[in-house]
Amino acid sequence: MGRFAIDSVTLVGLRKKIDSVAFEAIRTTNTEQGYITFLDEHPLAEQKAEAITLRNEVAFQDAVKENTYMAFLQFLNKYPQAGRAPEARQKYDRLLYEALTNDKRLSTFENFLRLHPETPFRKEIELNIFEQTTMAGDA
Repeated sequence: MGRFAIDSVTLVGLRKKIDSVAFEAIRTTNTEQGYITFLDEHPLAEQKAEAITLRNEVAFQDAVKENTYMAFLQFLNKYPQAGRAPEARQKYDRLLYEALTNDKRLSTFENFLRLHPETPFRKEIELNIFEQTTMAGDA
């Protein structure tokens, strides 16, 4: 390296240029897998924080496009610290509730509440259970 006048500062500068070019290339594709690959292949890149943010945003938008509780659950499991995690949790809770109680039967509401006691829809479910059990007017 001494023969070619290459030192550690030169190598670090070259690595930064490579990281920058790779990051710009990944931004044009704008896919979750692209950002994952970038983060794996360029762990010291100055753009690491931005790549994580963009990866999380792309993954969230993919879940929004799919719009199922499973898609949001997968997002939450992969990126629990993402900025959009609270919004993803709300969407997950709503879609799970709607999917598992869509038949509106008493047994369905009771089972859902038993399996998901922490649901934010607890009051709504309890009201449905109350209405269905007292509908006949019996004591």
